[in-house]
Amino acid sequence: MGDWRRVPEERWPVTGRSSRRPGASGGGRQFAQDLAEGTITHLQSIDARIEAQAQHWRLERMAVIDRLILRMAVYEFLYRRIRRGRS
Repeated sequence: MGDWRRVPEERWPVTGRSSRRPGASGGGRQFAQDLAEGTITHLQSIDARIEAQAQHWRLERMAVIDRLILRMAVYEFLYRRIRRGRS
């Protein structure tokens, strides 16, 4: 399995140059970039929290997409500020 830490930053799907596609909405792109970068920044603490709660599962046993979604969700719950007044 690949590991995102072995991939040069410019090839990361959201944070690198490959995300600069015509027609992508600025707000959606910025949200995705903030989500990816924030998750990566807090990865160690996020993984520690997941491992503490995941009964009978190690992170490396989880399906890659499940693990990525779970990490981003935990980042949103713990670290992302919600702007009031927006839907």
